[in-house]
This record gives sequence, C-alpha cells and structure tokens, in this order.
Amino acid sequence: MYLLSLRLLRLISLSYFAWAVLFLHLVYGNFTHASNFTYASKPPAHAPKSFDGFYIGIQGDLVNSKVKSSIKDDTIIKVVDGIPGVVTSGSKNTKGFIFKALAGYGKEINNFYLGAEISIGVDITSREVIAFILDSNLSRYTEKTIYKRGIIFGFSPKFGYIFDKNLIYFRIGVELSPDKVNITPSITANGVTSQSSLEKVTKETKISFAPSVGYETAIEKFLLRLEYTYNVGSSIENKKPNSLLFAKTCYYDNRFSIGLSYKL
Repeated sequence: MYLLSLRLLRLISLSYFAWAVLFLHLVYGNFTHASNFTYASKPPAHAPKSFDGFYIGIQGDLVNSKVKSSIKDDTIIKVVDGIPGVVTSGSKNTKGFIFKALAGYGKEINNFYLGAEISIGVDITSREVIAFILDSNLSRYTEKTIYKRGIIFGFSPKFGYIFDKNLIYFRIGVELSPDKVNITPSITANGVTSQSSLEKVTKETKISFAPSVGYETAIEKFLLRLEYTYNVGSSIENKKPNSLLFAKTCYYDNRFSIGLSYKL
C-alpha cells in the first residue's frame, strides 16, 4: 500500500512537472513569436539620400573650341597704303583645358533633384586664328588673333532625376570671365614677311551661356561625374579704326568633363 501511494505521488508530480514545462514552452513560444512579429512589423528604414546636402569638388574639362576672326568692315576696304583689298576671315579648331573648383547644394524630392552650383576655374585654352587681306598687288596683310579667357566664375541651377545611386542632370550654366584679344599684323610682299610693330590688346568682361548635361554616381560620400557642356561663347570687337587692327573675334566651345565631389 505504501509503495502504491509512493508511485501515485510520483506520477502526479511528474504530471505537474510536465504541465509546467508545457506551460513555459507555450508562453516562451508565444513571446518569441510576438517579438518576431513586432520586429517584422517595423517599417524599413529609409535608405540614405546619396545626393542630398552640400558638396565640394574639382573638375577638369577637355575643350574643343572653334574660333573665328574677321576684319570688321564692308567687303571692300582700304588698307594702309590706300589700295583696295578684299576682306576675308579665318577660323580654326583649337583644343585646351579648363580646371575648376566647385561647390553646390542639392535636395532630393521623391526621385527628382533640385539644386544649384557655383564654380571658379582657369581656362588655359589659347584660341588662335589668322585672318588676312590680299590686295591688288598680291601683298598679303595678315592678322594673327589670339582670344584668351581669364578666370571663369560660374553659376548654374541644377535639375535631375535619381535612380538607385545615380543622377542624370541638366545644368543651366552662366559664366563670367575677363577676356582679351591680342591682334598682331604682318605684311608679306614679294615673298618677304615683315612683322608690324602695331599690336592691339582689347579686354572685355564677358558673360556666356553654357548649358550642361551630365551623369553622377554616388560611391559612399563621393560623387563621380561625367559631363558635356556647350558654351555658346562670346565675341570681342577691336574698335580701333585702323584697317590692320580692326577685327571681330568670336568663339564657341564643346567641353567634355570629369569631376569628383565630396558630400559634406
């Protein structure tokens, strides 16, 4: 009888222990499930905006420039010795470089980009061209013209579209630069060329329109840029009333650029 009671007591104890273990298992399982559900229910964190905020950078432009110079008068002019001559003009493609520092700010609005950019750069392109007059004695009056730009200050609103970590954009660029034109005449008569002592330098501050299209990709906090710019150019007219030094020189540029910026 004692043994039977002892076995019955053990059986009841094991039953209570089993029920306790089952209860703890159910409670823990439900808690874990609820926790997982809570974490899974949290909205995903927004990806950082790769193009949002301020940035600074540098850029190099390969310049392909078309420069043209023409002696400014009617189709027939009087050269220095009084002999009528035929006006001609010269044009030439030249290549060079522009190096600039830039800074800007942009804001992402959904997948669209709105910003603005300023820059300062130096143009080391020497736009050289020759125009000439051929008179009735077959003497050739030549004008060697060099158009140079000074320090370039740029400003541009910037618009674009963002996909993943890439930006396709359009900039409406305006550039201000102190430009100058050097004109040096020479005369070739009977096969002999003599350099004239006359030389004219004309300086003017010019504003040019330079729209750009480009592509940027974000690499952590860096922005790598490829860009094309068309500069409509400008012109300088030498107003000195001397036939050999009275010319108008103009240019326009196609530029291909690569740049690197750092997002602050």
